[in-house]
Amino acid sequence: MRIQTSAVTLTVTSLASIFLSGCTPAGVEDPTRLDRLEQAEVTIGDDVFSTWLAKTDNDRQLGFMEIEPDRLVTGPDGKHPAMLFVFGSDRSVASGFWMRRVRMPLDIAFVNSDRTIVTIKTMAPYDDRSTYSDASYRFVLEVRGGLFKDLGIKKGDTLEFPDTVLNNVR
Repeated sequence: MRIQTSAVTLTVTSLASIFLSGCTPAGVEDPTRLDRLEQAEVTIGDDVFSTWLAKTDNDRQLGFMEIEPDRLVTGPDGKHPAMLFVFGSDRSVASGFWMRRVRMPLDIAFVNSDRTIVTIKTMAPYDDRSTYSDASYRFVLEVRGGLFKDLGIKKGDTLEFPDTVLNNVR
């Protein structure tokens, strides 16, 4: 009986810890974490995006949490900073994205396995409501809010990136 009581106490303590932490993934407070992510160039038409690749569950959960807005300013080379979320298989329209602990508005493009944009939306900072795609998707590209409109990027446009982006997705 003592083992069961300890297990129940441990479970309750673990659940309370998760609840109190807001289910924040490991590494959110690390200001250098983006620098350790694999990177790749993504193009949409003539526009070039210098992307951080989120290929693990933890990296996909972290996204741009606690990242300073100046990290998403277009560089002098004309490349636009972005994050490409890469999944091992198609995601359902029931799988959404939220903006917990994200300090700036973001545009989000849901992209199918053919690399075609199926949905574009703008998300508000610190919004805990989920944003959903209108169709299943395999990739998500996030950029600073308003950039897709400024560049004329729309549903039906195609992303180009090296196939190596698909390596080591977990």
